[in-house]
Amino acid sequence: MKHFLLMFIYIFLLIFLAAFYNLPTSKLRLHRFTLVITSREVCIMCVTSKSPSRLTSILAILVAIGALAASTWQGFELRKNFRVSARPLLDLDPDMSSSGNFYGFVIENEGEGPAIIHNVQLDFGGTRADNTERNGWKEILTEMGLWGQEHGVSYRTLYPNEVLGAGIKAPYLGIFETNFTPERAQRFKAKVPSLTIEICYCSVYEQCESYRTGYHVAPSRRQVKNCNDS
Repeated sequence: MKHFLLMFIYIFLLIFLAAFYNLPTSKLRLHRFTLVITSREVCIMCVTSKSPSRLTSILAILVAIGALAASTWQGFELRKNFRVSARPLLDLDPDMSSSGNFYGFVIENEGEGPAIIHNVQLDFGGTRADNTERNGWKEILTEMGLWGQEHGVSYRTLYPNEVLGAGIKAPYLGIFETNFTPERAQRFKAKVPSLTIEICYCSVYEQCESYRTGYHVAPSRRQVKNCNDS
């Protein structure tokens, strides 16, 4: 795109210089689909039977350059606005109050655009697992001592290329109201401080972010070129 733009500017400058310094107006000829630059002729994409005055030629070239610059700037601004308006923002909120219908982590997309999941890393006391794999939670919850129906813990697996739409809010890891007991909640709350979760996701324009958080971990975000390098 940049090379294409520079080529057009270069051509217009050549025409301008040739028209202003070298060419008598009687020798300025424009022919359709042809560009010829010599010491006597400048031709570009049009047909004319009468030679315009030199001032008219110069003004036409300046107007064309201005229109091209304005159109290019407008295109860049529109693309920039689209990218900003489509940016997702994932958040994992640890809700450890027993007043709601879910006790645990809730995932939410607070941004304006969809989030495309690429990878999710779980870490519990040095034991790491990939949450985009089917058995990722089993390994971590076993290490936490919370694997099995007797603990009442529910979890969600985020698969590669899964899309979380703007405004979506869903349970991620915790205990639903139907399985809630004070004893289960106490065991769960005692274990989650050692758990950290890192999610790498991208927007539809491939703007990628690595988001790391946990119950006792301050949330941190960093922009990455792509999730393979996170």
